[in-house]
Amino acid sequence: STPATAGLFNNGDGQLLNEKESKWFHTVVAKLLYLATRVRVDILLTVIYLCTRVQEPTITDQIKLNRVLKYLNGTKQQGLLLKPDTMRIRAYIDAAFACHPNGKSHSGLVVTVGGATVLCKSQKQKIVTKDSTEAELVALSDMLICVTQCHDFLLGQGMEMEAPVVLQDNTSTITLVTQDGGKYRNKYMLVRRSCVREQVDRGDVVIKYSPTKSMLADALTKPLQGTLLRYMI
Repeated sequence: STPATAGLFNNGDGQLLNEKESKWFHTVVAKLLYLATRVRVDILLTVIYLCTRVQEPTITDQIKLNRVLKYLNGTKQQGLLLKPDTMRIRAYIDAAFACHPNGKSHSGLVVTVGGATVLCKSQKQKIVTKDSTEAELVALSDMLICVTQCHDFLLGQGMEMEAPVVLQDNTSTITLVTQDGGKYRNKYMLVRRSCVREQVDRGDVVIKYSPTKSMLADALTKPLQGTLLRYMI
């Protein structure tokens, strides 16, 4: 009923696959990545994780891959439904703090135009953050470029567009990028915060709060289960 268990990010100590099995694993994951990035967004998080395991896949990883295939087999009727109304861009940006074994967090993005999902991203963060606020700030600063690119593309088609709305479920991060204040452990985080704040001050984007239960990008940062997963997708 779900593409992954709650223990998706646990690498485990499984035995390595042999050369033939490893090649099959790599091929199938690549095919699923093509599918996930275009139509089946619900498996994107799981496939992105499996992409990090293609170099040395284990039996545990193979079990996770088999689960995705079984999930797809049982949900063939699902697809991407487009129902555009107004053309304003709304983006959902979220982060899962320290969910990877090496302490790194995971970022997720959902961009909608008139309520229709047009872009989704799920990726492991490149740096280690010390708390959830920093993790959300990294996700926001990394993913915001995708939102502005979608907005600029529509402007280039001659459409009249309002500033895109970016939804966040972390009030501390929203305060950091919309108001003065905050202490930073290094200049790198200060630059990230200042970059987002500059776009907010110019009116290029509008950042608003969204409850976690309505945060669509949550499905791209955590292996959700049950009704919560079905609601998000």
